Amino acid sequence: MVNEGVVDIGQIGELVSRLLWLLAKDFFVRTKLDAPAHMSGGFEEVLQDCQLVPVVDFLTFVFGPKIWEAAPGAQTEFQNAYINFSHWVSMDFNIRQSKQVEQLCIETWTSCHWARTSAVQCSHNQPLIDKVIPMYFKPLQHGDQPTMSQILISDKARIRSQYRTLFNIERTHHSIAPDYHGLPYIAILVDLGVEESAFDVTVDSSKDTCLRVYASGLDATTYPFLNGQPNLTRILKDLYKRQSPPSGGDLQDLEDQVQFGRSSEPRHMNVKKQSTT
Repeated sequence: MVNEGVVDIGQIGELVSRLLWLLAKDFFVRTKLDAPAHMSGGFEEVLQDCQLVPVVDFLTFVFGPKIWEAAPGAQTEFQNAYINFSHWVSMDFNIRQSKQVEQLCIETWTSCHWARTSAVQCSHNQPLIDKVIPMYFKPLQHGDQPTMSQILISDKARIRSQYRTLFNIERTHHSIAPDYHGLPYIAILVDLGVEESAFDVTVDSSKDTCLRVYASGLDATTYPFLNGQPNLTRILKDLYKRQSPPSGGDLQDLEDQVQFGRSSEPRHMNVKKQSTT
């Protein structure tokens, strides 16, 4: 479907990044979690994919123990945090729009996605970030209220490192949650365009505690869960390098028609192709 252009690859590795996180979650569930004891009736796989995934263990699985070695004490902040997503939904607008538009607060918005087990592909105009994975903080004591936080992900596709932009990611940005202060959150910059593998972790406690993770490259060095998966790694790299679907065919003709005037090329001006026979 990618070859025919049915699936949008994106311009900054959006598809590859979505696949990367979904694969990591699926691999973790199938290799690190015990199957729920109540699974029966032919719904085993569905129920298996709806388990709570501990954030500390998941990030260790994705990046290796180095993530916590580089940030001593950060594990404690997320010891009762969980994720659980099975698919991505795409947004057409920023998470936080103008105040004239009625919209949910960030906690309710995150809770709605948590209830649907959905993660979020942000709109192309969303500043600072490209994805949001809901993060649930389970009550530690009886009577405590469960609360929601987020993993904020930025995708980059340039050949030079964009490490510094990791520190621009702020949950209180006007386009995300300007009025929210509370639980710790995680900011991850995925530098897919950089060939060299690199990894760094810092903890920012200037406002709400933020675990900041930088990851460049697309291999088992940066993502140890890909170890032993050379074919999968090759496929992900191939998808990333394509950047956009190939042209040609009836689908491309249809796309050109609905994009009338996009450029002065004949295909965007409804000029019929001349027969070459």
